[in-house]
Amino acid sequence: MAIAITVDGASNASEPNAITVTGLTPLTQQVVFMRSYGGELERIAGTWTADAGGVVAQPDYLYPFDVPIVYLVYDSTVTTLLAQSAVVAAVDSDGMPWIRDVIFPSLRYSSVRIVDVTGRTRAGRINPYYAVAQPMAITTGDVRSGSTGSLQLYCVSHEDRDTVLFALSTGNPCLLRIPAACQVVIDEMAFAPVDIAETRMGTGGACLLTVDFLEVELSEVGAFQGITYAQQTDNAAAANIKYGSVTPPPSGLSLAFAGKTYRDLALSPTGIAP
Repeated sequence: MAIAITVDGASNASEPNAITVTGLTPLTQQVVFMRSYGGELERIAGTWTADAGGVVAQPDYLYPFDVPIVYLVYDSTVTTLLAQSAVVAAVDSDGMPWIRDVIFPSLRYSSVRIVDVTGRTRAGRINPYYAVAQPMAITTGDVRSGSTGSLQLYCVSHEDRDTVLFALSTGNPCLLRIPAACQVVIDEMAFAPVDIAETRMGTGGACLLTVDFLEVELSEVGAFQGITYAQQTDNAAAANIKYGSVTPPPSGLSLAFAGKTYRDLALSPTGIAP
């Protein structure tokens, strides 16, 4: 069976492009995905293993806006192109930049209003050594660091502010995607949010959030994989065994996830495995 890749494109900026690859060797073959757009080739973090049907199904939440995309699927060594998709239609950003948590992109995201990027500094990594009886220093250096600075975001209400803060509050890296027309003014970047200062703007709930950031590399970031309800149920059934009874009350999901919220369950990379 030939390897094929199909993509169900997102209908709006909050939804993913749903990638499906078929024809892989069941349970063993691993693949890597790439995005190709506007002359750029961008790797999607993670390596994916085919299921029992020889299928890999993966949502892409971190795609660029306002440009058509072609998805490419490679072998695990990223040397052999296995298949490529048809052109996926551009997703409209509604003229807004978007921030997404790269580990939990389906749950933690927000459109934002960027006022400015200030204090952006790209530090040099240079060590000087001063030799005896020599006026000039000798230096050793490494590649220049990514930028640090502050991202200023305008929020129109407390609800708007809380949505932005929720997207920035896990401690994970975030991805800033900018509408294509605005990229001449503000760069897209992956960043780790640090301190966030709030300045009130009037008495109507509006405020300015000043987000200190550290630009980061996404190549080693783990990728989010959702857990199905069936897998959660299996985990819950396994948890029952701990109690020495076939059907202890309460049983099933309610027992395995006692004291947990739905958000805990949705964020767990293992379905809160026993």
